Amino acid sequence: MRTLNPEPGLYHDVFDFDYRAWDATSATFLKAMEAQSPAHARYAEEHPSEPTEALALGQAVHTILLEPEKFVDKFAIAPECDRRTTAGKAMWTGFIAAHAGKTILKADAAQVIDGIAKAVAGHPLASRTLLLDAGDSVELSAVWTDKATGVKCKARADALRAGAGVLVDIKTTRDASPDAFAADFRRLRYDLQFAHYMAGLAACGVVLQDVAIIAVETELPHGVAVYRIEDNWLVAAEARRQRLLEQVAECRASGVWPAYSAEAIPLAMPDWLARRNDLLVV
Repeated sequence: MRTLNPEPGLYHDVFDFDYRAWDATSATFLKAMEAQSPAHARYAEEHPSEPTEALALGQAVHTILLEPEKFVDKFAIAPECDRRTTAGKAMWTGFIAAHAGKTILKADAAQVIDGIAKAVAGHPLASRTLLLDAGDSVELSAVWTDKATGVKCKARADALRAGAGVLVDIKTTRDASPDAFAADFRRLRYDLQFAHYMAGLAACGVVLQDVAIIAVETELPHGVAVYRIEDNWLVAAEARRQRLLEQVAECRASGVWPAYSAEAIPLAMPDWLARRNDLLVV
């Protein structure tokens, strides 16, 4: 039986739709809070937007790399047809009817997905990292209650190498080079995401030794890099995560999910601009 309020623990083979409906705080919610406000995070949760092409492609890559046997059940590649014509409209209508419930990918997505899969398979460390053993898990969902705040949380890990104690995550990106990916890592708050995952798995009895990120470029030549997250990222992110969970607890208790401060906010000049202005003053 499906539930919106699962008990704490680890869950396998949970549908994406069911996981998103669970009444618990996710890393996505915390990232939206930190990026803007509790009000924005709450609104986004209650009014989910349609997946973008980039998000759909990322989901397709996850599936082809981690659960290739499920790809045809989840995705369909759109046929090349001119929907302005009668024949094209008929072809499209038949295609949609035949693939109801699946995520539809653009016609050129098949070549991109195949190229990414081959690039990852050709990278010695990435391919070994994804070579799952018995007891390893894919799309592992966790539910737990944060001890400090009492907030019920959830997380969904791409893959868990149980024997090695390694959390594996796949990220599609335009640029997987170290400088560019480090910038994306902070901008997209991946550090907060992994701190949340590690806390959740630890609460469920899973001890992690490391986090491995397989970053793969969506454009040719589909460069691949494997990154491990150093502890200083996660220590700082965990402190931020706890402050955000305190906010969530306050909002749940009061029923008020505020946007920005009710007080006037000083608009500080960025340090780099202040330094430049100082040089211009004679």
